[in-house]
Amino acid sequence: MMRFVTVFLTVFLLCLVGCRKDKVADEPRPPTVQEINFGDKLIVGGVSEPLNLIPLLANDNSSKVVASLIYNGLVKLDSNMNTVGDLAERWELSEDGRSITFHLRQDVYWHDGMQFTADDVLFTHAFIVDTGLPALYADEFKKIVAISAMGKYTIMVEYEKLTMPALLSWSVPIMPKHLFDTVAPTKSPLQKAPVGTGPYIFDNWTFGESISLRANKAYFAGTPGIAELEFRYYNDQDSAYKELSSGKLDMLSVSPESESTAGLNEYSFPSSYSYIGYNFLRRPFNEPPVREALSLAVDRVTIIQTALAGHGRLTEGPYLPDTYWYNDQLKSTAYNPAQAATLLDEAGWTLNKDGLRMKGKQALRVTLLTNDNPVRIQIAEQIRDSWQALGVEVELKTQ
Repeated sequence: MMRFVTVFLTVFLLCLVGCRKDKVADEPRPPTVQEINFGDKLIVGGVSEPLNLIPLLANDNSSKVVASLIYNGLVKLDSNMNTVGDLAERWELSEDGRSITFHLRQDVYWHDGMQFTADDVLFTHAFIVDTGLPALYADEFKKIVAISAMGKYTIMVEYEKLTMPALLSWSVPIMPKHLFDTVAPTKSPLQKAPVGTGPYIFDNWTFGESISLRANKAYFAGTPGIAELEFRYYNDQDSAYKELSSGKLDMLSVSPESESTAGLNEYSFPSSYSYIGYNFLRRPFNEPPVREALSLAVDRVTIIQTALAGHGRLTEGPYLPDTYWYNDQLKSTAYNPAQAATLLDEAGWTLNKDGLRMKGKQALRVTLLTNDNPVRIQIAEQIRDSWQALGVEVELKTQ
């Protein structure tokens, strides 16, 4: 195990790979790679075991973390958030921006030895849009009106109209067509033993305990510097933190309120955001004054200081500050419960004798839904209390 321990006050994003023992005759084999000396083992802790290592069917973060190390997309983002090639070495956009021609790398092999080709890209597109499964990224790929292979290593994709996320949408993990020819995705062994093209190869999954990966020495982008990765899973954050503190883990993502321990290197950086999503199609959220009032009634500064222990920043919109897409000209919604009350009064939602907001015979009732993340529950509880102080009847549900 590597001789250091690290604690991240963020979501630690990684992923998995898989390998099969059987190989198909008469197919190209990956090139042999000279044995080299490289780093040893990194052990990463977590409290949520993956559910499905076919990344197109997984919507939990633990599955994505592991699968991202096993699979590649045609493109990816580099450290400066620029779109660069991954399985595609280059591409061209048409003059009207409606079509993309990808030129694929010819030196890529699946972990079972089969060569990666344009057929795998066509299959991945069909997997997303045609299988009837709840595949991720389906909305972006349904905008494609035509896709075809122009040889073994060239793909042309055509969209009905100019689509800004089109290029980056091809960072989606590409699936191995030959391993789905005889089995349905929902019954595929790749759910628990994935086979990808990525820097790490799936080794072992001891269910309820750990997942092990090994470096792909024939990886087209070069052998990874860490020879082995092990993800260990615990029943709760406290148990994982004790293992980190005792030196049995190298790395762990912890909640913001966790206290640092001597011997740990602590890193904190923005990696995710929490927000309130209003359903515009349902009353009372179809009324702009109601939405504005509810937003004004939330004290985001206090939430950062309490639920996030000061590890947070205010942001406007769904992008992290300092990233390319962030709009720093957006008006900030500052905490102002008095103005929130005025907006509701003007919109006809007035207080009755019991302190509940009413419009005619209808009470201002809200269901606030979140997942079972303890930090998000604490945030939701503070939001509920703020809205109740405004005269809103709030039911908090977790799932």
